[in-house]
Amino acid sequence: MKDVNDWTTLLKQLSKIRSCKLDLRQLNLTNADLRRANLKSADLREVNLAGADLEKADLRGADLRGANFEKANLKGALID
Repeated sequence: MKDVNDWTTLLKQLSKIRSCKLDLRQLNLTNADLRRANLKSADLREVNLAGADLEKADLRGADLRGANFEKANLKGALID
């Protein structure tokens, strides 16, 4: 498995692309720094986001079924 820091860096870069519908199913993003990430319409099914920092992240339209947000920071996150 790739180091979570590698994934975090990649996701921060990919999240700058506005029309990209990321397929992140089943990734382990425990404790990832995803502040202000654009994850709009992303497929986050069964993603482990335990302890992740998602402050002000855009999760609108994302598929969150089975995702683990235990102790994640969702302050100001956009979720519908």
